[in-house]
Amino acid sequence: NSVDGCYDTANNKVVLVYSNAGTSEYLYYVVGTVTSESIVWGTPTAASSVITEAVCCCYNTTEGKIVAMGKQSSRPKVFVGTLSGTTITWGTTPVDILATNGIWSESKLVEWSGTSKVVWAGYLSGTSSHAAVGTISGTGTGQTSSWGTAQAIVSDGYNSSRFHSMCYDAGEGDQVLLAYKIQASTNMGFWVRACTLSGTDISLSPTPLQVSSASTPAGYTPAIAYDPVNSKAMMVYTVDISGVGNYGYSRVVSSSGSTVSVGTETNFVGSGTSTQQCKQNWRSLAYAANTSNFVLCYENFDSSGSVGMVTTVEISGTTPVWSNDQATFNGGEIRDGNNVVIYDPDTTQA
Repeated sequence: NSVDGCYDTANNKVVLVYSNAGTSEYLYYVVGTVTSESIVWGTPTAASSVITEAVCCCYNTTEGKIVAMGKQSSRPKVFVGTLSGTTITWGTTPVDILATNGIWSESKLVEWSGTSKVVWAGYLSGTSSHAAVGTISGTGTGQTSSWGTAQAIVSDGYNSSRFHSMCYDAGEGDQVLLAYKIQASTNMGFWVRACTLSGTDISLSPTPLQVSSASTPAGYTPAIAYDPVNSKAMMVYTVDISGVGNYGYSRVVSSSGSTVSVGTETNFVGSGTSTQQCKQNWRSLAYAANTSNFVLCYENFDSSGSVGMVTTVEISGTTPVWSNDQATFNGGEIRDGNNVVIYDPDTTQA
């Protein structure tokens, strides 16, 4: 919940933004140059010397800027920066997305493709998630953002939602696909909806679609990412099966205008004594353009222990097809689920 990353296509660099526990959780960033199966990192640098939690970020191609968000002084604050070499120049004054104090967490930022805008969704503890559209502007230390009216994601009465993920719907354009979990006493499970974008507004009027009616959805976020070749999205989620463990499932999400539909639920195929065991979150799935499939980073924690793994999945019609290949990237992964996958289109690596 305190690290996120994006890829700067203008400078061919990977950027991590995180809350640095070694400096009282100040907002930090570090820039990496990707080579063949390796990354050379620059110097970790403070973007803001204020306690910053629950960070997220994205890259806006139109403006060529990094947009980062984190909770500061109980508000969701946004920073805008421009990369040169391995240094980012940030706007000095962060902007509130929503002028409401509280515990903001589980935020996600995505680019509104072809515009100077980004879309945000974030959870306010004790109420629900909200979403808003921001416009990027300015240069140097004057880089900033302005935000439209934030909408409550559950304004249709679908109870308390959180643990959301989001991707831009490139097939339809001017809308995002929003996946989330409801953990209240009714309508529990995983849901997906299309949110149309216009000006600085995000619409939450379409009725969401229930993807899984699991009575005990696991306490981890669903992941969703878009495949522009098939014009569909992939959604991966985890269900806590009593006495068995956390099992992974997947569905293909299709959209026609603001109406969404899903294909048949397909078991996640992973590694270990129980191949369905997995734990992942909303930043653990990324589309790989060179192979037209998705890369999933997950934690396998069956009887062999907790191990960080990576695998792939592709869309065939409306069905997810999982690879039988898994690779270990961390043999001693801590069970926090905060895995981030970033695709580098220049070296075609994740």
